[in-house]
Amino acid sequence: RRRTRVLLLPALLLCLSLYLAAYFAFGLSPAFLLGLIEAGLSPSPRPEDISAPPGVRVAVFADQLTQPTALAFAPDGRLFVAQLGGEVLALSDADADGTADGRQTFATLNAPLGLAFRGTDLYVSRRGGVSVVRDSDGDGVADEYADILTGLPAARHQTDSLVFGPDGMLYFGQGSTSDRCETGRQPM
Repeated sequence: RRRTRVLLLPALLLCLSLYLAAYFAFGLSPAFLLGLIEAGLSPSPRPEDISAPPGVRVAVFADQLTQPTALAFAPDGRLFVAQLGGEVLALSDADADGTADGRQTFATLNAPLGLAFRGTDLYVSRRGGVSVVRDSDGDGVADEYADILTGLPAARHQTDSLVFGPDGMLYFGQGSTSDRCETGRQPM
């Protein structure tokens, strides 16, 4: 019994230290941390567990994706998927059965979070900026990368979804460096 207490105290101190570090260094709230733990312990949802109104069909188009953050259809009908780890995938459905049967890595960027096409150019919001990527040789893989915005705040939150408006302008959501304004205002 004494041994259990001796082991329990260092474990509790370690957990408290990790929590305090996460809270003060990264602004992670207890609710956020508990949500991460719950998500990690929860089973993956199955399509048959999802409810939808009459006339709406729920189906899996692609699986085995890793932290998808954004979707956009290319002019040629392929579905592009940004994954938080850096890959932008191009998924195709050649036989039109509603399931992806082709998968190719189109581009790799730092934490892509948003996708928008303008013609065949793919604009990608990413950690700290916005880039445009192109497949200039037609092989299905981006071979031109150009940063169009850099230096945007990218700590706790970053540059999120983007869209072209009816005026032709590019709009995007820009997060802050924290949840609680610890860093104060920073000029854009």
